[in-house]
Amino acid sequence: MAKKNKIQKKIKKIKKNNKKAHSLDDIFHDIAFKTSTLIGNVWVFILACLLTAFSLIVGAFLNFSDVWQLVVNLSVSIITLLIVFIIQNSQNRDTKGIHLKLDELILSHSSARNTIINLDKMSEKGIKELEKHYKKISSQKDDPLEKNDDEK
Repeated sequence: MAKKNKIQKKIKKIKKNNKKAHSLDDIFHDIAFKTSTLIGNVWVFILACLLTAFSLIVGAFLNFSDVWQLVVNLSVSIITLLIVFIIQNSQNRDTKGIHLKLDELILSHSSARNTIINLDKMSEKGIKELEKHYKKISSQKDDPLEKNDDEK
C-alpha cells in the first residue's frame, strides 16, 4: 500500500510540473498529435487523391515537363519525410504509454516479478531465455479453455 501511495504522489508531482513552461519536445508533440489526428481523417485521404488527380491533369497539360516532375517529386518527398517523423513520434508515445500501463499492472499484482518491468532494456539473449522459460511454463499448464470445451 505504501508503494501505491508513493507512486500516486510521484504522478501528482509529474502532473503539477507538467503544467509549467513547455519544452521544444512538448511543442513538437502537440504539433505531431494534431497533425496525425488530421492526417488520419478520411477527408484528408480523399483530398490527397484529388490532389494527385489534379497534379496528373496539370502534368498532362505541361507534357510532363522536367520542371513539373521536379516540383511533384520534391513536394512528395518533403511531405513523406515530415509525415514519417510525425508517425514515429506518435508510435513512440503510444509504445511508452503501453509500457507504463503494463508496468503499473505488474507492480499492482503481488505475485508478478518486478524484474519484467525493465524488459525493454534487457539484452536480446536475455529476452530469448525468458521467452523459452514462458513457453516451457505454458506447455506444462493445462489450458482452461480446453477444459471448458471438454466439459460441454
